[in-house]
Amino acid sequence: MGRTQDRARRALRHPVTTARAVVRRLRRAGRPALPATPAAPSAPAAPRQPTRRVFDLAVPLLPPAGAAGGVGTRELHFDVPRGMYVGRVLSQRRLAGYEPNAFAAFLAALDHGPDGSVLDIGANIGIYGLVAAAVTDRTVRAVEPTPDLAEAARRVAADNGLGLTVEEIALGETEGRATLYLSDTTDSSNSLNPAFRPHSREIDVRVRTVDDWVAEHGEPPGVMKIDTETTEYQVIRGASRTIAEHRPWLFVEVLAGRSEEELREAIAPHGYTYYHLDGPGARPEAPVIQGDPTHAALMYLLAPAPVDDAYWARVSAWEDAIQATAPQ
Repeated sequence: MGRTQDRARRALRHPVTTARAVVRRLRRAGRPALPATPAAPSAPAAPRQPTRRVFDLAVPLLPPAGAAGGVGTRELHFDVPRGMYVGRVLSQRRLAGYEPNAFAAFLAALDHGPDGSVLDIGANIGIYGLVAAAVTDRTVRAVEPTPDLAEAARRVAADNGLGLTVEEIALGETEGRATLYLSDTTDSSNSLNPAFRPHSREIDVRVRTVDDWVAEHGEPPGVMKIDTETTEYQVIRGASRTIAEHRPWLFVEVLAGRSEEELREAIAPHGYTYYHLDGPGARPEAPVIQGDPTHAALMYLLAPAPVDDAYWARVSAWEDAIQATAPQ
């Protein structure tokens, strides 16, 4: 009885060894062994997530105003890091879903604005500058201080044979260096303003003024787009000589509750006319620059004089052409 109890205790301590002994005894006795317990299936490996976002973007091409001919298109190929916000929006919504009213007004200004280059300030991956380079023979320059965004803009320009020059600097009120705060939310909210968005990373960047930059390049802008995440008024202050002498058309992002008063003060001495690009077709003159609290329409046109009906007709033509490229 004691030996049987000892075997039982050993079996409880070493169940695997005991099971193997049973199998050996069954085999010696000529009896079939117990079936082996099948191994649990391994979990399938998680699919690797792509690191790049690759897509083609249809850009409409209008014949010159008053000229015969239909609307053409040009496909721009994009290959950008997958996490970049503007790349995601463009791949999903196309131009028709990315600031369409502002884009149409901007493209119409390339036809109606004064002579000179196009300057895309706060370019991100360069969509305004890239499209401008695709539809006009003006010199187009983009300015973007975030290194990976500037590199993405350069790559798209090179892949498509576009004459877009990208400079990795910030533009502001004075020459020097500053801290660029990299937003934790989206790369479209990187700013020289530390209070704009929560951030856990920052980089040191060179800051130049439009006035000194234009003097160096020797080609004043006829059209400027400014989207620098609440520091637009600083860009305008640093462009005061250029604005006074060359009267470029300005497309400026205005965020509700963010530096609107400073922006109004910066542009007031130049006697510009304001248009809030908050819908299709001709827009009325705005009595004051005031951001949209719904954040649906962020861009203003600041024009050196009231614009005429021919300009708004061209805006409508670009709106129709952009909508025709929308995903079906």
